[in-house]
Amino acid sequence: MSRSEQLRMIHQNMQLNKNSKKQDQQIKFVVQGVKSELESVFNVRLVTDSRLLLKDILTKLRAEFKDVQFVNLETQNSCMIPDGGITYLIDKEGKKYPILIGEVKSQGTNDERIKKNMKKQSMGNAIERLAKNVIGFRTFMFNESIFLLVPDVILKKVLLFLIEFMW
Repeated sequence: MSRSEQLRMIHQNMQLNKNSKKQDQQIKFVVQGVKSELESVFNVRLVTDSRLLLKDILTKLRAEFKDVQFVNLETQNSCMIPDGGITYLIDKEGKKYPILIGEVKSQGTNDERIKKNMKKQSMGNAIERLAKNVIGFRTFMFNESIFLLVPDVILKKVLLFLIEFMW
């Protein structure tokens, strides 16, 4: 058994994984609610994709910056998979415009560790993954006039609003 498989087995029942799974469900619920509301109110066509292939970002960059030599990917399947997917507005010609990228990351349990008089853990994985995704999606949207990053605290408020007033 590989080391990553062993770690996965150890961590599968930990509270952090349970919280992450709950957050994944919540962000998908929020994105679906926002998507439905936008379609209804504005009579627009929206689609949500679960992932964005890095080769698609490179294709877009190569078309815009013809004088720049970009690296070739080792695999054509490398991608970013935001927790809530990427929601696109589809125009009359079928062109897709990203309008919502749903992402939720939780960083560690230092608050719980402090209560138990334990040493703080260093910052790490969640922040690194979020930074990677923000950079990747910002690169994908380089030619857009706006890039909106909504903290998960705001998304939780949206979720509560949707639950209370819409469902």
